[in-house]
Amino acid sequence: LYVISSKQEAEMERAVLENAQALSAAIESNIDSGLKRMAVLANESSLHVSNIAQFAERCVEAVKGSPDWHSLLLSAPDGIQLVNTLTPPGPSLPSALGLPYVKQVFETGKPVISPLFVGRISKRPIVALAVPVKLQGSVQYVLASGLNLGYLRELITASVGVEGGVAALIDQELKYIARSNGSESRIGTLVRADVREQVSARATGMGYFRTEEGLDVIGAWARLPQSGWTVFVAYPLSVHRASWLQYTAVLAGTSL
Repeated sequence: LYVISSKQEAEMERAVLENAQALSAAIESNIDSGLKRMAVLANESSLHVSNIAQFAERCVEAVKGSPDWHSLLLSAPDGIQLVNTLTPPGPSLPSALGLPYVKQVFETGKPVISPLFVGRISKRPIVALAVPVKLQGSVQYVLASGLNLGYLRELITASVGVEGGVAALIDQELKYIARSNGSESRIGTLVRADVREQVSARATGMGYFRTEEGLDVIGAWARLPQSGWTVFVAYPLSVHRASWLQYTAVLAGTSL
């Protein structure tokens, strides 16, 4: 019986780790898609002739056509927001250089994927992708997309695959970006200390944990190399225990 139970548990461990790796690949693919779409926008001819009004219209269209995007922002080197699809441009908008990821793109000339932060206009938790807009070899603007956290939540929820299972997307600072059970109160909070300890130590792994709801689970995680985000997938141990109790009950019945 012990051998059979150990085999079932090993199969569960393998399944949850494979699920975490598959979800990691799906999120990475979505990030790649977003960066490619932003690169297309960054090459819009309207930007090359400084027709900001026309580019703003193109940004609005792009957000409407991208369910994974919440907004788009275009910043000048001095931090002036030339385009923000959440609000009309104007002197009242805060400097984009107050966003560390925008400043980093200007400094490095490379794309940046942000940790979770609270948007200064939307007042909502958000993560962002930011890319340089280069003209004549130098960074003239930074284009940033705020990601739709609801879209990310739906993506990870669809991946769970086991009744009672939980999936989460965690940022570089080990804060929740999205969680499959729809508990928005957790967004922006740190994951449990036992999870932080394990995830900080290794890019990929598996272990036994307790969820925020007090459920004993077997969990696996995989870090996304491009963003530094981590996906975490957990299956309730009650599933394994229930099947084990059912199996022993059948054995007991056949022995009578």
